[in-house]
Amino acid sequence: NEVKAPYEDDADDDDIKIPPRNFSGIGRNDPCPCGSNKKFKKCCETKRSDPKLFLPYIPPISFEPTSDSIDDLGQEDSEMILQVLDENAPGENSDVVLPILFKLKEKYPHIPIFYHLIDDNYICNSKTKESLELLSICFKKFPDNILWKLKYADYLLRRGEYDKIEKLFQGKFTLQELYPEKASFYIEDFENFSRFVIIYFAKIGQIEKADLYFSAMKEFVSKKDLIEDLDGFIETCYQRQYLKKQSLMEKETVQSTL
Repeated sequence: NEVKAPYEDDADDDDIKIPPRNFSGIGRNDPCPCGSNKKFKKCCETKRSDPKLFLPYIPPISFEPTSDSIDDLGQEDSEMILQVLDENAPGENSDVVLPILFKLKEKYPHIPIFYHLIDDNYICNSKTKESLELLSICFKKFPDNILWKLKYADYLLRRGEYDKIEKLFQGKFTLQELYPEKASFYIEDFENFSRFVIIYFAKIGQIEKADLYFSAMKEFVSKKDLIEDLDGFIETCYQRQYLKKQSLMEKETVQSTL
């Protein structure tokens, strides 16, 4: 999925020098780029990311799907779904693919992946109403499934309902905390979870935390376009936050002189 920047650049802000968000290239005795007039070592150096800080955000990774329920498929059904996925990109040939997915969903109502594939088809074909209806059903049917938890969280994120996201995850923003009973996590689940959490924390202004999750993600995910999009998204959020902070400081300075 494409990561869209949350803000447009402000034309009036082009002449404002914004320090790098990770403080790279700044010496300890250099003036702090935050504008405090203090040396960097006595101000924001503690905010420089420690390379080891992101390690707790990396769960045990599996490169094979870890879902047990998929093993319930009979050999014929398993071969059929693999053939369908191999021959059809998401959203293609809906008149052929959807009937097969609906049939498998009815036969295996406890397996979330078929609902997920149906939803992908809806999304690719701009069937927003059908997708939202399926989301409402599946979030209740599979409340602990990471795919549907993330889909619902994404829905809340688009609506700007950030407080509900905190409640949805119960303040637990690592896969290990959410699913302590699991020994490992499929790489795609880690990628999807990390992508969401990075965007969430960047949007609510917790740039340092977004960067930690981003560093953790890069340890295992090497999709160039995704990495560049997320890096650009965090940077845009960081710059916007910095400019707002500078604007508030200027207003406070003006008010104090009146």
